[in-house]
Amino acid sequence: MAVQQLTINQLSQPDREKLFKIIKDCSDSLTRIDGEQDFIRESITETSKQMQLPKKLVAKLVKVYHK
Repeated sequence: MAVQQLTINQLSQPDREKLFKIIKDCSDSLTRIDGEQDFIRESITETSKQMQLPKKLVAKLVKVYHK
């Protein structure tokens, strides 16, 4: 099976713009995911400190509740 090579310059201008928009939208989504993961970690850490519970327990409760 041959590997097909493609450069951005081979795409038409509308396709190129569409590709860059999708890449930017996906990057923005990944950034939001990173932020939410940080929030979850910080919330679990803070709750475990305040309530004097093991972080693993709080994290497990969050995961069980979510499912």
